[in-house]
Parts: sequence; structure tokens; C-alpha cells
Amino acid sequence: MEQKDFEKNRESFDNQDLEKSDFDAGEKIKKEIFENAKNQEIAEKEKIEQKIKKETEKNQSPYQDRKREEKESEKIKKQSVQGKLRHFLDLAKTQGIVEAMQAVKKMNDPYLLDLFHDALAEQGLYKKSLKEKD
Repeated sequence: MEQKDFEKNRESFDNQDLEKSDFDAGEKIKKEIFENAKNQEIAEKEKIEQKIKKETEKNQSPYQDRKREEKESEKIKKQSVQGKLRHFLDLAKTQGIVEAMQAVKKMNDPYLLDLFHDALAEQGLYKKSLKEKD
């Protein structure tokens, strides 16, 4: 009888070992899934940080932008009225009428502003920009 009890206990012990190894495998899989999710989250954060870094590099420093604008403004102020007008019309074609209009207004020259309006009307740039918006 003791032999039979021993065999039963041994079988039950072997089954417990199998259950334990199944449990260990399940835990291992859970850990792998958790690690993969964690790594994906870290990768996403790094991508976002890279995008933010790129954007901040584009818009680096308002001080640098102001310096560049001041230098360009000084160059433009030294030009003749026709040179200024040509510059702002080119700006309107490349950067848009709103951008060019703001730049002309910064020059604080009513005569230039009036000429710019006339040139926009003559060349039909204003109407073209309205059509592009539609």
C-alpha cells in the first residue's frame, strides 16, 4: 500500500511541476509583452521629442529672426522706390500678399504702400490670391 501511495504522490508532484513550469512560461510571456509595450512607448516618446526638437530648431531664436529682418530692412530702405516696389511684389508672389503687405506697412511709407496697392491691382495679384483660396 505504501508503494501505491508513493506512486500517487509522485504523479501529483510531477503534475505540480508541470503546472509550475506552465505558470513560469506564462509569467515569462507576460514580462516579454510588458517589455515590448514599454519599448514601444519609449520609441514613441523619442519620436515626439525628435519632432519637437526639429520644430524648435526651425524657429530657433526670435532674436536671430529680428536681426535678419533688420538687416534686410536696411537693405530695402536704401533702394529706390521702384526697387522697393519690385522687392515687395516678388515677396507677394513668393510668400503671399498678406506677408508682403505686413512688410510694406513696417516700412512706414504711405507713398510706397499706395504704389504697392496700385501694383497689386494692376497685376491682378489680389484677385489671383482670392481665386487660390477658393
